[in-house]
Amino acid sequence: MQNSQPTVIYFPGYNSGKTSSTFLAIREALSDIAHVFCVEYDDQNPANAKAALIQQIDDFKKGNVSLFFVGSSLGGYWCNYFAQYYLVDCVLINPSFFPKNNLRKYGIEEQLLHLYEDSVFENTIARTLFLGTNDDIIDNKKTAEILNETATILWLEEAHQIKDKMPIIEKIKQLIS
Repeated sequence: MQNSQPTVIYFPGYNSGKTSSTFLAIREALSDIAHVFCVEYDDQNPANAKAALIQQIDDFKKGNVSLFFVGSSLGGYWCNYFAQYYLVDCVLINPSFFPKNNLRKYGIEEQLLHLYEDSVFENTIARTLFLGTNDDIIDNKKTAEILNETATILWLEEAHQIKDKMPIIEKIKQLIS
């Protein structure tokens, strides 16, 4: 028998985690209607990250739960990857689909950057993207061009770090209901 409440798995961005203001806001707002968890991964080494994320998601799947993914920035890269792998719908917030380029400025070693696979966008899942019009970290115009045909794209008058999380929370509530 499947658990009645969906499980929302949050993929945090680079140098973020369980103390992320986005994760905390989502967890608090959805506490009555969903179980919300934040996965942990090595944001420096994609091989380690992938292995850790597979283990954590597989552990959730053992519970026979309905999954929904949310990812922000680098977490959006991983969220998109695993949403396609596990066929789970997702919300992506200013996703970093090109970590080889976006992480270089943070001093990640080239040999690790080259381990990131190019993002793939199969039309097998429902994706909703929240993109900040003033994001100075991610090229959201490029993201919108690539996913224009295969995703719902919602623009926010925000920078990379989204301050008003209510539109995101309301959309997640709508999608998991």
